[in-house]
Amino acid sequence: MADIHKFIKDQLSVWPLAAANFRSLKNAEYRFMDVGGLKVTLQMNPCRIISSTAEVDDESIAARPCFLCPANRPKEQFHVKYEGKKHRSYNVQVNPYPIFRNHLVVVRDQHLPQTIWHHFPDMLLFTKMHQGFTVFYNGPSSGASAPDHLHFQACPRGILPLELAADAALDTATAELERVQDATLYKFNGFTRGVYILKASTQKSMAKLFYRLLECSPRREGEGEPRFNLYSWYKNGEFRTAVVLRSNLRSHHYFAEGAEHLTMSPGAADMAGYFVVPCGEDFRKITQEQLRQMVEDGIAILKVGPALTFSLREGLFALSMMEKQLVPEEKQAHFIEVLEETMVQNPSNWQKHYHGTEEELRIKRAFSFSDRCRYYFARPEITGAIDKLFCNLREVKTPLSMLRQYMPQQYLKVRDGVLRMDPKDLAEDCVVHLAEDYNYATKLNYLVGDVFYR
Repeated sequence: MADIHKFIKDQLSVWPLAAANFRSLKNAEYRFMDVGGLKVTLQMNPCRIISSTAEVDDESIAARPCFLCPANRPKEQFHVKYEGKKHRSYNVQVNPYPIFRNHLVVVRDQHLPQTIWHHFPDMLLFTKMHQGFTVFYNGPSSGASAPDHLHFQACPRGILPLELAADAALDTATAELERVQDATLYKFNGFTRGVYILKASTQKSMAKLFYRLLECSPRREGEGEPRFNLYSWYKNGEFRTAVVLRSNLRSHHYFAEGAEHLTMSPGAADMAGYFVVPCGEDFRKITQEQLRQMVEDGIAILKVGPALTFSLREGLFALSMMEKQLVPEEKQAHFIEVLEETMVQNPSNWQKHYHGTEEELRIKRAFSFSDRCRYYFARPEITGAIDKLFCNLREVKTPLSMLRQYMPQQYLKVRDGVLRMDPKDLAEDCVVHLAEDYNYATKLNYLVGDVFYR
């Protein structure tokens, strides 16, 4: 590909509209706030009103020509080519309504719908070829103003607050959630919930782990992929990625009237802590609390099935470990061993999801963040082992100090008298504790009933 910086300079020299909008960035107003421990940037940018107010429903999209197709572009606009994986070809273009200096759009040269499936490796390759850029992606329902034409965007490295914070976290991260070969997944703590960070030394492993994360993410009926924003960059021989899971494109502020109204539609830049405010009145009046609410309104978390059963599995494993200390071996339920044997004998629900050596497969069946145990909990051999585990623990006295060792959250509730020292109650509380996150994320107020299928 031709030198990107020369391309940008040549393009701006012949396109007055884009040149004027790029010059205006030099005089843009900025504010800075703290949201969830992340120092975020607010940029006053009137030219972005087109994107903030864009109608992206199917009828509106069908009624307008695609502005990313060459036939419909301004006569001044041109591009350079980028060749992705497996002969997928892209047009690299200057964004005429920039948020950043050197703001690029990487557009598939065919008119294909916005989707990350099969195209994430092309993002990664671009970051390696152009290591001074971070590439980001708006899902079709998560900020893309052209959901009918596949495209990524790129900006200079080190501008997005979330990228900088994720970089620092990945430099020292140890508490991994999942691993696929050389790729590792972590939960990012800060800014908001629903943020995950990944690193890998190869594109293939990064793509595998990323797609596995999407499999655990909520997807709405009729939509081709979960709602999310995606960021990738290349640092010191390593691919790095941040994922923000989304629920709604626009927060309640967009639809409110009066002082509460804000003409903002958070896309990838905003959800990385770089908020674009097209209206001067909004820029001056917006508060830190409104910004926090805007982020939270748009956040999703991992879908309920894997996450709840993941927590249930943790609770049952903890109870099983206490049983091993308190009950003679010949009387034990051996829940962990029964679950492993059942999964090995009936591999159809995990075979396509776990890969590695026999030892690695054993660890993944028992401890993977991408939980597959849930497909076995209703089998008679598993329900029998759970019943026996509960009965055994009811017949012995579990020291509070042991409960604190294996189930610290439940220990606090038992100590304070709000939870019974009953094994079934303890296991259920592991799920209730996780459900509190769902209450927070979905703004619902519900209680988890009997999760033990009866």
